Amino acid sequence: MQQTRNNTLLLFIYLALLAFASLATRGLIPVDETRYTTVAWEMWLRGDFLVPYLNGETYSHKPPLLFWLIHLGWWLFGVNEWWPRLIPFFFSFGALLLMQRLGRQLWPESDAYLMAPFIALGFTLWAFFSTTVMFDMMLTFFVLLAITGIYHAFAGDGNKWWLLVGLAWGFGMLSKGPVIFVHTLPLLLLGRYWAPVSKVIWKQVLIGTLVALVIAAAIILAWVIPATARGGEEYTQSLLFGQNIQRVLKAPNDALPWWYYIAFMPFILFPWAYWGGSWKALINGAARTGKIDYGRRFCLAWIIPVLLLFTLISGKKVHYLLPVLPAVALYIASLLADRKEQSSSWEMWPLTILYLVVAAMVGILPFIFGPSDSPYWIYSISLFVAIPFIILAFAGQLFVRGTQVNRVRMISLQTVFLVVTAHITLFLPASMGYNLKPIAAEIARLQEQDYSIAYNGKYRGEYHFLGRLKKPFDVIHDHTEQQWIQTHPDGYIIGYRYQQCGEQQQPVTYQRLYRNAQCMTIRTSAQQLAFLKKKAALIPSP
Repeated sequence: MQQTRNNTLLLFIYLALLAFASLATRGLIPVDETRYTTVAWEMWLRGDFLVPYLNGETYSHKPPLLFWLIHLGWWLFGVNEWWPRLIPFFFSFGALLLMQRLGRQLWPESDAYLMAPFIALGFTLWAFFSTTVMFDMMLTFFVLLAITGIYHAFAGDGNKWWLLVGLAWGFGMLSKGPVIFVHTLPLLLLGRYWAPVSKVIWKQVLIGTLVALVIAAAIILAWVIPATARGGEEYTQSLLFGQNIQRVLKAPNDALPWWYYIAFMPFILFPWAYWGGSWKALINGAARTGKIDYGRRFCLAWIIPVLLLFTLISGKKVHYLLPVLPAVALYIASLLADRKEQSSSWEMWPLTILYLVVAAMVGILPFIFGPSDSPYWIYSISLFVAIPFIILAFAGQLFVRGTQVNRVRMISLQTVFLVVTAHITLFLPASMGYNLKPIAAEIARLQEQDYSIAYNGKYRGEYHFLGRLKKPFDVIHDHTEQQWIQTHPDGYIIGYRYQQCGEQQQPVTYQRLYRNAQCMTIRTSAQQLAFLKKKAALIPSP
């Protein structure tokens, strides 16, 4: 019990370090974090907590649970930026505790349960998304909750666990839609592979699954029915059919190749794929002639089908695999817990060398790109920023010692400091392009003076929350720009181009670096006409 409490306290401290570094060194990252906080802001302004909105139009891309949780914090503490960024922190901590508990159930006589949550937190992907305002950490928590219920139901611990599965499925759909079934149903369907057959009553499994589905349907329909009634036909069609089908069946020219996740595995599995201890444990596990225990079967039945399904789905992003990492962590932890031989010093060298490579890459960033194709903020990075990464590399050699549990904890801490160091050395310079608050403040000033404002391009909600804007923009494109100028001669146009800011952007009211190599501009209608004529004059005649 004391070991569990100590483990829990250390996990909280590690996560708190990540949260503090994130809050202290960066703002909301465009375009995802700014978009989701803008949706929450527009719902808050409207007093409409059923239908999400973006720039005055219904937003069907995501269900509302994250937005509701943001509203809860704003109701308690007032509208602020820090609360939305703590929501993934709490879900990450909850997921790590569920993982610790599940590991104890799978291997009660082993230390695997102590290592599994630190292995998960040690994944760079997990550490970063623990403080990022997105839906994936929340989904991961509900996936773990559902899988915990499935395990106990199959283990014969009572039908009440199906109620937990139903609740997890329902709130998982409110988090990110039906994708929770992709993460959990394969494990349920493969129960004959991983569950001791003597403990399973298959009739109860069937009835329990149906009950869980009914509970999940009741939860999601309690929102969908009134939301679609209020949102209208177009919102209903997009919510129920458009978004989920588009992600599964993208057009061939938009679809990413099937090997996308394989190509990113070296990054997804960092640092554990580069630690010699992981490889030794994996080789020792493969060398055993006995049957794979039920716990490892459970993990494999969780990992393999999900990876195959996500390989087939056209829409792919690295963070879509976040809910699978607990299974990977549990599997690695079980292998490490079975290691009997003494650890050797060479095990850390592959990881140390990789950290040194990272240090070298960070140090030479300003020299890699040419002036025309690099993020401008890179030139403010000093060569000396490589030093903390070098220290991290050799810290692993010095401090990764002792028992297997201590080694795992120290490597996880090394990842935490890697992410913290990246925030300090990279995110602070990057704020030159990624801090959109000055732009949002300028737009807010114009809105307060009641000017008409148009946005040229696809607006993703970058500015409404940051500037606490209260009116939507008119969205225009190059072919409709002059028509808008004619009807709004006193208006302002927001746009951005892949050009450097400076004299070449004149005439302009306001300009600022936007993200990497783009220049964000605000021009009056008259200035925009003059700029278009200037640009046309520079284009040579055919």
